[in-house]
Amino acid sequence: MMAKTLQFILRSQIKSSKVIQKSGGFTLIELLVALLIAFFILTPLLGFMVSVLSTDRREQAKANSEQEIQTALNYISRDVQQAVYIYDAAGIAAIQSELRYPGDATKSPVLVFWKRELVDDVIPAATGTKKDGTFVYSLVAYYLIKDSNSTWSNAARIARWQIQDGVSVVSGGVDCTGYTGKYIAGNCPSAGFAPFQDQFDEADIFVGNHCCR
Repeated sequence: MMAKTLQFILRSQIKSSKVIQKSGGFTLIELLVALLIAFFILTPLLGFMVSVLSTDRREQAKANSEQEIQTALNYISRDVQQAVYIYDAAGIAAIQSELRYPGDATKSPVLVFWKRELVDDVIPAATGTKKDGTFVYSLVAYYLIKDSNSTWSNAARIARWQIQDGVSVVSGGVDCTGYTGKYIAGNCPSAGFAPFQDQFDEADIFVGNHCCR
């Protein structure tokens, strides 16, 4: 009697386990159909996401470029506001050989001017330890540079070049190479700088002998 009961229980368990395994699984065809459905649904979604990300990158790059251009224009505007003399096209052409890149067709000066700049804390004061400031002349040139430099846009860029006068003194001071006067240490003129003339005639403007050596 006991043996028959055990056999009945075992057969019942085996049948129930087969039923569970049969109802809980997936056939290979069902899996393939599910994969195909997922593929057809996810592919357009992935394409849409890639398009959105690509558009976002382009818009971000455009916004950054516009911000950098505006920053550069603001800097040039502040620079020109300090100008005391701005060369016209004929004047730039006349002194181009005396500027930074003579004879280089890929680098064209588009804006050249003289400005006065304040040099702080350079001249010893009569009393106290604080030093006074003074103004010096600078020649500034903005160049349009066309080259294939991979660091930039491979098309064109704007570069700034400047040479500045030194802070001269009547007594004491140091010698500066290429100059006969005395200057405060650490404030020699830039190499090739020639003093700006407050008053010069038309010949000076076109010869350019007042700008640089």
